Amino acid sequence: MKPVLTDNLLDGETADAVMRAGAGGHHQGVDHLGWSWCIGMFLSLGNIVETAKIGLLFIDFETPNRVRVQATASMHREDELLATYPGAIAIVRAQVDKVFINCARYIHKHQRVETSKYVPDANGEQPYPTWKRIDGLQDHLHPKDRGRAEAADGLITEEEYGAAVAAGES
Repeated sequence: MKPVLTDNLLDGETADAVMRAGAGGHHQGVDHLGWSWCIGMFLSLGNIVETAKIGLLFIDFETPNRVRVQATASMHREDELLATYPGAIAIVRAQVDKVFINCARYIHKHQRVETSKYVPDANGEQPYPTWKRIDGLQDHLHPKDRGRAEAADGLITEEEYGAAVAAGES
């Protein structure tokens, strides 16, 4: 199942809704009520630090099925699990609050054709993300990423990024 952080949380609270996926084992149960996974998206980390409330939607596209999990999360930059996720910058640990099984009637069956080239390899290496090459974003990138766009095929415009997204190349 592939997880999605959802925007529907307990007591009307909201968070970002984005897909989080990776190699097998990307998400791990740590006990009967806890969950953990690695993360590299700063927007999600900021939301977790700010509200601690998250929603996860696990979708199985091969055997249509989905499960919603609402939880209280915490972010850890120094965690023993970091070593098991090459390239991770933090571990998110979540204490499960509620679990819902959703019907799968609108989930279309899919089969994986290939793994994304952006999933980190065993050494944590992956191609430089296309969106980090957008010229207008350079001043807002993490300091370790500044200047890397030139070495990764150069800067691009927002329009060039849009074309890459439309072609499935981002």
